[in-house]
Amino acid sequence: FIAEAEQCLRGASGRVGRLRELRRYQRRQLLRIGMCDAFGLMDLRFVTLQLSLLADAMVQCSLTLAAAECGVSAEQISVIALGKLGGEELNYSSDIDLVLICSEQTAQTQRLARLLVDGLTDNTPPGFLYRVDLRLRPWGEAGPLVSAPQAYADYLAQHAELWEKQAMLKARPIAGSAALGTGFLQQIRPLLFTASEARVLADVQAMKAKIEHRLRQRGKLYSEVKLGVGSIRDIEFLAQALQLIHGQSEPRVLTTNTLDALVRQAEFGLISSHWYRQLRTGYVFLRNVEHALQLLHNQQTHELPTDARQLQWLANRLDYPDAATLMARFEEHRVAVRRIFEECLQSGVVTGAAEAGGGPGQVSDGSQTSVERWADEGAGAGDLLRRYADRLGSLAVAAAATGGCAVEELRGSGIQSTIGRTGAQVPEAGELRDLLVVGVDFSGWLSVICGLLSVYQLDIRCGDAATGDGLRGQWEQRPEGFFAACFQVRGAVGGPAQASIGSSGGTLAERLQAEIGRLGGWSREGRIEEVRAELISRFCAAVPDVRQPGNSVDDSGLAVELNPLAGSVLTEMKISGEDSWGFFYELASALSLGRFRVLRAIIRSNGRQVRDVLYVRERNGQPIASEERRQELRLAATLIKQFTHWLPTASDPHHALLRFRDLVSRLQPASAWESNQRSLQKPRVLSAVARVLGISQYLWDTFLRSRHESLLPLLVNSDQLAERPQVDDLRVQLQSQLAGRQAGGADWAGAVSEPVFNMDRWQVLNEFKDRHLFRIDMRHVLGHCRPFGEFSGELTELAELIVQTAAELAWRELTVQYGQPRLGGESGSTGPSACAWMIAGLGKFGGVEMGFASDLELMLVYAGEGRTDGNSVLTNAQFFERMVRMIEQGIRAPQDGIFHVDLRIRPYGQAGPAAVRFSDLATYYAVGGPAWPYERQALVRFRHVAGDRVFGDEVTLSVQQMVYAAEDFDFAAMSAMRERQVRQLVRGGTINAKLSDGGLVDCEYAVQALQLVFGGRFAGLRHQSTLAVLRAAQRADLISLQQQSAVERAYVFLRELIDCLRMARGNAKDLTVPASGSRDWQQLGSRMSSIHDSSIPLELLEEQMAVVREFAGHVEQLCQRDRGIRNP
Repeated sequence: FIAEAEQCLRGASGRVGRLRELRRYQRRQLLRIGMCDAFGLMDLRFVTLQLSLLADAMVQCSLTLAAAECGVSAEQISVIALGKLGGEELNYSSDIDLVLICSEQTAQTQRLARLLVDGLTDNTPPGFLYRVDLRLRPWGEAGPLVSAPQAYADYLAQHAELWEKQAMLKARPIAGSAALGTGFLQQIRPLLFTASEARVLADVQAMKAKIEHRLRQRGKLYSEVKLGVGSIRDIEFLAQALQLIHGQSEPRVLTTNTLDALVRQAEFGLISSHWYRQLRTGYVFLRNVEHALQLLHNQQTHELPTDARQLQWLANRLDYPDAATLMARFEEHRVAVRRIFEECLQSGVVTGAAEAGGGPGQVSDGSQTSVERWADEGAGAGDLLRRYADRLGSLAVAAAATGGCAVEELRGSGIQSTIGRTGAQVPEAGELRDLLVVGVDFSGWLSVICGLLSVYQLDIRCGDAATGDGLRGQWEQRPEGFFAACFQVRGAVGGPAQASIGSSGGTLAERLQAEIGRLGGWSREGRIEEVRAELISRFCAAVPDVRQPGNSVDDSGLAVELNPLAGSVLTEMKISGEDSWGFFYELASALSLGRFRVLRAIIRSNGRQVRDVLYVRERNGQPIASEERRQELRLAATLIKQFTHWLPTASDPHHALLRFRDLVSRLQPASAWESNQRSLQKPRVLSAVARVLGISQYLWDTFLRSRHESLLPLLVNSDQLAERPQVDDLRVQLQSQLAGRQAGGADWAGAVSEPVFNMDRWQVLNEFKDRHLFRIDMRHVLGHCRPFGEFSGELTELAELIVQTAAELAWRELTVQYGQPRLGGESGSTGPSACAWMIAGLGKFGGVEMGFASDLELMLVYAGEGRTDGNSVLTNAQFFERMVRMIEQGIRAPQDGIFHVDLRIRPYGQAGPAAVRFSDLATYYAVGGPAWPYERQALVRFRHVAGDRVFGDEVTLSVQQMVYAAEDFDFAAMSAMRERQVRQLVRGGTINAKLSDGGLVDCEYAVQALQLVFGGRFAGLRHQSTLAVLRAAQRADLISLQQQSAVERAYVFLRELIDCLRMARGNAKDLTVPASGSRDWQQLGSRMSSIHDSSIPLELLEEQMAVVREFAGHVEQLCQRDRGIRNP
């Protein structure tokens, strides 16, 4: 909008003339948006967004004109939009609510602001731009036009009414200095959430009652779409009230847009999904009515018409058959919206929303009797909260003062003696410590505490923890919105925790207090996944011994008993089984991941056995009612908990856990679920699943997510992946399936293959390709494709088989219809002049260097001109064009770049024919021909993969003669191309493993330079493989043995690095190396070590890239020196 508007202003002179052109441009755009709206080409969200962005642009252009008139920079002020413009939900005839901020108040800034407002509001031909409302600024109309940030903040802190803070929820910088505006909003955000919940509810209801009182006096209470009963304002006020109450504890609910706010509030349990659906549909309906009204009257109006004709027009505009139907729908939405507004604000249901979302408020769930019974029946560990009520109360005061948590450490005192009195055994080994923890509630509080205890290698022997109503009856002055926990923990003898607790990092209590406070703060800011990721990563790093199938604890005997509590939303969950390190963290983490809320946890250990009791409900405050959710609760406590035990074997444990939960949910409905569940409980299977899910987003997104039922047997029978099938056996299997003769039998995964009689042959081909592509990837991930090159070799073998079979399918389909192509002669000729053809692989496919996300670069070459000998005749060019296009379309890529057929390497690229005549190939790539140097360079990877073998050898020999005849390499052109690649494709301040200086491309180009310059003299250099050429160059004394060894190591390192990047990201495009020391960096290093057993750590990346740079420089000098010798 801004660019177009500025273009329109270039022909105008003077401020008045430019403003006139700006208004004309705005009217054209309003007409365009209105027409699109009228014809149903835009939905409400897009219409309001377009209107809002247009207004943003008009304000910015007006400010630019005003600044030019004043002779100052437009950056001196920041224009903040409020109301509907702030929420990007503007109407056709809306006022725009603005406030103006300046870093320093001067006469110039005041004049600039006045000129801006005048430019927007002056009504001169062809009209005005917008009505501007500036009354939301400090002191309203009595206040200065422009305010300094600190003065505005002082006003909000000391004088502002709640409605003024409510208005700032929709604040958005739209013009002038973005930095100034953004900084101002960050500065004032804490000032918006100072009112109590009761004050917010009372003020919002009072404001709405005042509005409705005025409407009632005018007789418009039930016909006003914007402000009346059950109107747009009901929905907006409800959403904003929830933001004021919960915005500080859960910042993710803060957004300027009403629809977006409703979505977020539903996601975090602040409103039910049922309420969300009604509020959203009601809001969209009412806003559409409002838009239609404004188009009808061409003015700012929100009242339903009383005139029958106008009401009928409105009904027709909104696609209703008559006015009665429109009014019936209006009444339905109005009543539904009003009911929710009253239930939520007047009954205090908002309180329940906060507790469900992990905020400070609490909800009464009718479980007081049950909760108090826990304390009465919970002998020993279940009585700790009451026994330590005084200490916990003191800690709660300290936690409230900081808004975080407080931790106290007791050595060898009360908890131990309490447990002793109840008969439990005291653990023999390790130092016992007692910990009391109290803090402001947050989502996932229990898993955070238990996770940190495991990180410090402190094993929970017993404990009592509660939040919300779980604390009822534990002490009289129970603080709202807090959790409390008492634990007895045992340190690992000689473990890291024992050595570090007394270090300079502070006492155990101080360190836990700081860490719980930090992670709790993240959770309240909405960074829950970051909290989960950090805990899982640190937990995995702190496990005393990496778990292996042979020495693991068997969790399959874990018993779970679920008992719904009568008269309560809570479910009692009794867990017993063999104890293991980090047991309760694994359990709490699994429950948190499953969206269950733990209100009370009583932890007991007796020797090597655990006997835990938990009281849980849904995160949104509802009971666990459905059998499906009860089954998920059992799985969270068993299967997902067991899987967490194996996360230390995964490179990316956080995503492995998320993907495993998704996998389990997808497998549950299947008929084979019981068998799959038994298989997944086996330690060896869980270990393999953890490695696969934690190592590759690509494997999950491309295969397991959508084809879990057919591919799960590969994981269950992973031992069979140790053996590499022979390509001839694969060919027989594929041909059998294509012929429809495979009537069931074991395939390479050990799964049973179904008959394929009715399957399209291309579908058979692609399913075979994807199944065996996944098999090879699995072999690679599980470490069966070593040494380096084995993985590439297997992928290339499969690719060759797929291309050969695809060519056969295309040939058969075309020859049945058109006959065979023949050289020269007439149609119908059956002479010996059949037209030979071949397909060559290029790039990584040609070089037998394929990896994750490699495409298939192909070139089809045919012998010459002629026609087919069938009844329907095609020229040879047409026949082979159709053939290669059938291959291109028939081989489907499961994901962008993965086995995607690329035909761009051919004469004239995409502008030339897809199938290449042999004579055209020779002419184009000949020395002195039209091919660019980089095109001729690409032919060093030219390798016959399908078609006539004799003809293929002839074409390959011809290509080599053309490529190696010149004995030259254009380093200037190569340098220019590399500079362009880096400029276009490498993000500033990052390292791209392929394209950055010293990356893989530099190594490959240097090797290809050796080939092009010396290949005519040394036959060993005429090889498609980079490593083979390096070794041949050393044998030819072009590089030293030491240099060859160093470059080969660097090349393999970069290939492995790129392999692991693509494996994780699932595409060939983003090869940016993560920032050093980041979690992604650490996971990348773990992935390289796990899969490739790399001898070079990731920390030596720069050193390896330096080796490549040095090698590239040596090659250039060598080639330039050779040129000088040959051309003195």
